Amino acid sequence: SALPQPTPDMATAKADLARAGYAILTGAVLPDKVELARSVLAAEIAREEAADISRVSQFFVDPDAKNRRLDRLPDRHPVFLELLEQPVLLDLVKHILGSTPLNESYLVHSMDANVTRPGSGAQFIHLDTSRDTSRQETPCHARFIWCLDSFDEENGATRVVPGSHLWNDRVDMSGNTFYESVPAIAPAGSVLIYTDMLLHGTGANVSKNRQR
Repeated sequence: SALPQPTPDMATAKADLARAGYAILTGAVLPDKVELARSVLAAEIAREEAADISRVSQFFVDPDAKNRRLDRLPDRHPVFLELLEQPVLLDLVKHILGSTPLNESYLVHSMDANVTRPGSGAQFIHLDTSRDTSRQETPCHARFIWCLDSFDEENGATRVVPGSHLWNDRVDMSGNTFYESVPAIAPAGSVLIYTDMLLHGTGANVSKNRQR
C-alpha cells in the first residue's frame, strides 16, 4: 500500500500509524518554536563542545564523530517542555498507550537531539528497546521525532521499515540481517510518530552542506 505522507489530519495520522507503523503529522510545531528550538540547540551544542566535545560527539552510529547528540533537552530550555506538553502530543500518547489507571500523566523516558551532519553514515536498523520483543503485541513506548529541518533522503531522513510493527518475531539486531527501509520524508515543523515496535534508523547524510 502507499507509504504514509505528511498530513495535518489526526485521523489520517492514526490510520497510518496502525497500518504502516509510523505517521507524519504536519502543523504540530509553530514556525517560531521551530526556529527557537534550532537556535537553542546550536548554542547548547557549542557550549558543550567548548567544555568537552565527547559529551556531544560520542554516538555509536557515527564512527567519524561528525554528528552531534544532545541530551536532557527539557533541562536546557522551556521550549522543549512546551513541545512535550502539546495537547496533540498527549492525545497521540493516549491513543498509542491507552489511558493510565488513575488518569495520571505519562513518564518521559528521554528527550534528545540527533543532529545529522553532511558525510555521516547510516545507523543500523533497530528497535528503541533493550527488551526481548519476540512476544510483544502492543507498544510500551510512544516515540516522536520533531523535525526542526526538513527530512529527505539526501540529508539523512530517519529510515523506517513499514509494517514491521506487526512482526512478533521480527528482529535480529546483531547486524547480520538486512532490512529494506525507506526514508520518512517530512517537512520542517512536522512530527514523525512511531513506537518501540517499529524498525528504523538514522539515514546517511550524503548532502554537501545540509544538516538536519
